[in-house]
Amino acid sequence: MKIRLQQYWKLLVDYLKPQKWRVSKFAIALLASIGLQLVNPQILRYFTECHLVILKMFLTTHISHIHKSLLPPSHPPHKSLLLLQSS
Repeated sequence: MKIRLQQYWKLLVDYLKPQKWRVSKFAIALLASIGLQLVNPQILRYFTECHLVILKMFLTTHISHIHKSLLPPSHPPHKSLLLLQSS
């Protein structure tokens, strides 16, 4: 006994007809879930790229400040030293 695909489809539709609102909500939720799974890598890439740029700017400014603080001060010589050197 061979049952056609059309008969299976009709049985499924008849079975789910009273549950059409639940089935439609489930279908929307399923499609939304698939859509989010497809978009998720792009969202994560954007998030990481933005934060890497911010981190790079943060480290660049702070490393330059740390570097300047480790160097000896570059104040101009005091006026009295300049007078002594000129005489």
